[in-house]
Amino acid sequence: MHVLSFPRPLMDVLETRLEGLALLAPAVHGDERGFFVETYREEAWSAAGVTGPFVQDNQSRSRRGTVRGIHFQTSPGQGKLVRCARGTVWDVVVDLRRGSETFGEWEAVELDDTRGHQLWIPVGFGHGFCVLSQTADFVYKCTNYYDAATEAGISFDDPAVGIEWPLPREELLFSDRDRDAGSDQDGARGDVLCKLRHRVERRGRDVDRGLDRGVQHLRDQHERDRKQERDQLQLVDTRDERDDEDDRRDDEVDPQVPLRAEHVDDPLEGVIERLD
Repeated sequence: MHVLSFPRPLMDVLETRLEGLALLAPAVHGDERGFFVETYREEAWSAAGVTGPFVQDNQSRSRRGTVRGIHFQTSPGQGKLVRCARGTVWDVVVDLRRGSETFGEWEAVELDDTRGHQLWIPVGFGHGFCVLSQTADFVYKCTNYYDAATEAGISFDDPAVGIEWPLPREELLFSDRDRDAGSDQDGARGDVLCKLRHRVERRGRDVDRGLDRGVQHLRDQHERDRKQERDQLQLVDTRDERDDEDDRRDDEVDPQVPLRAEHVDDPLEGVIERLD
């Protein structure tokens, strides 16, 4: 078996609160000239829980106070490996995974161009960020191609999520699209997270009912199997009783019938008759 050997530490995996995320701290090698950092190496990133392959790379540039998000993709979804190549951003994710114990909860980390931290966001999370520096270049690798038909979102200030953005509201710059994400056609806020939660709960109830039907089916099948086994055992017992009865009848001799030579299977019978 081939064992990977790296000449120097590639990165550390830092702790996150939400399970499934991976906060990566690649080794940054710098001197008076600047720095060098490996931003992706398949075998090392894969060992840290980053699951590709990646098929598309994106980059955006934004000014201070810009908020983008919260965006997510419906089936088949899109995993993202994100980092800030210039400046500083406050990166935030929202757990939208069905059945997750932390469904609807959010977590934020700071990404910048000096430490080079990266955040792996698997399928099932909503994502957004807020720019803290004067300018920020945000880059990310994606596991699926962008498809407008599967794009969805939650408003960055949806009260059901309750994200605590690091800048005052009056300093935030956002698009109408991100502000109104999840609104109904008439413009009313639809509270996407609540809708998603209700949808998950309905599907959970459907699953529970399906499990109940499955369990009852197994119980019925088990009872049918037991009944069939009991019937087979009873049939075997009946046959054994009949065989025993036949054996007893064969062993019994009618006292009214005299014993005669022709009734006795005696190998000496012919000899006796000749002697007589």
